[in-house]
Amino acid sequence: MSFKKNLFTPIFVFFITSLFSYSVMAKNIEASKPQIQQKITPATAKQWLFVLSADKGKIRYQKSNTSYELSLTDIDKGVIAITDESFSETKMIPSNHFLKEFNKIFSNGAPNAVLTYSGLLTGKTSPPIAIIIQSVTVIPDIKVILSVHPLSTNIDIPKGNINEVKLFIDSSSEANL
Repeated sequence: MSFKKNLFTPIFVFFITSLFSYSVMAKNIEASKPQIQQKITPATAKQWLFVLSADKGKIRYQKSNTSYELSLTDIDKGVIAITDESFSETKMIPSNHFLKEFNKIFSNGAPNAVLTYSGLLTGKTSPPIAIIIQSVTVIPDIKVILSVHPLSTNIDIPKGNINEVKLFIDSSSEANL
C-alpha cells in the first residue's frame, strides 16, 4: 500500500502543477492576442444607397444661390438600390418613381452623393465629385434638374455638357422607400 501511496502523490502533484501551468499559459496567450472589437449589430432599419444613371447631362453654375444646376436627360429606366453588408440586398426602383418621391425618400435631409461623368468632347471620366443634392425638379419625359452644392467649398464643379452621368446617392431608411 505504501508503494501505491508513494506513486499516487507524485502523479497527483504533477497533475495539479500541469493544470495550474496550463491555466497560467492560457491567460498569458489570451492577454497577448490583439483585442478585436465586437461586430456592431445592424440597425433595425435598412439603409439604402442608390445609383442614378443618365446618358447625357449639363452642369451650370447658379450665381443667385451659389449652387450648381445639374440637368439630366436620357435617364436609365431604373435606379439601383443596395443595402450595406449587414443586409446585402439589392433592388431596382423605377427612375420615375424614385425621382417623383425623392423629397419623401430623403425627408430626413438632403443626401450626399458622388457625381462622376465623362466629358462630351474629351470622353475622359471625371474624378469623383462629392456633392449635396438640395432639390430635384422633374420635367416628365424630358429631363430632371438637380440643384447641387459641392461638399467642400474649395471644389469647383466643371461646367458644360457631360455624358455617362452616374450619381451614387447616400442612404435613406427603408421606411421611406
